Amino acid sequence: MPEHKEIRELARRFLSERGGALRAYEEEEAFPWPLVEEMAELGFLGVFVPEALGGAGLDFFAYLALLEEMGGGPPCAPSSRCSRAWSSPPS
Repeated sequence: MPEHKEIRELARRFLSERGGALRAYEEEEAFPWPLVEEMAELGFLGVFVPEALGGAGLDFFAYLALLEEMGGGPPCAPSSRCSRAWSSPPS
């Protein structure tokens, strides 16, 4: 599906542009709130939550594609904390 390819490309672009900032937060042992807010704006939070409830309204396979790209590997690679955040509606 085109939306799966698009979300993969968007995640790759986000990581290529923001990877250094993510590493800096990790080194400082700080939570990257500005980057999480940006991820919310890009639609990475609430991927398969219906749009009427504030989510992106995509299917589970789009969610898996996002997890795979953001985790740099198979869908089980990202931490469960991030997995829950991505599948929850934005607040």
